[in-house]
Amino acid sequence: MIYLVKAEGTNLYKIGYTGGKAKSRVKAMQTGCPYRLSIVKEVEGSQCREKLLHEAFLGKRKQGEWFELDDKTLREVSVYMTKIQDSEWEETEVENCQQKSISLSFRTSKQNIQYLRLLAESDDRSLSYVLNKMVDSFRSKKVKDIRKIK
Repeated sequence: MIYLVKAEGTNLYKIGYTGGKAKSRVKAMQTGCPYRLSIVKEVEGSQCREKLLHEAFLGKRKQGEWFELDDKTLREVSVYMTKIQDSEWEETEVENCQQKSISLSFRTSKQNIQYLRLLAESDDRSLSYVLNKMVDSFRSKKVKDIRKIK
């Protein structure tokens, strides 16, 4: 189960995975958290799919699995959670999923990130939205190695 939890009174959200029930996981987390925690969304999914979410919203990460999300990005996370849930990947293909994640991860310069931010802002989008579109495009073209993109 992949879940999205909000720390009430903040813009902090945890994107997490549990093999059990999200409610039980949140109850366990609540003990050590000074904020009231509430479940925003939960979908079926694997640790690999959780990792894909973490990578998709890397620019919003504050610490560990906690992300600072504005309303617009929160909606994008919600849509992406559903997209991951509805994908054709089989739960038994965790290794393949991890390979897809690894082969599509890349590092870029600060200059490129600034360019991508300008591109996103010019279209009133978030950086994570632009990166998601890029990754979707790479996948549709069956790109396995980022160095081969022209």
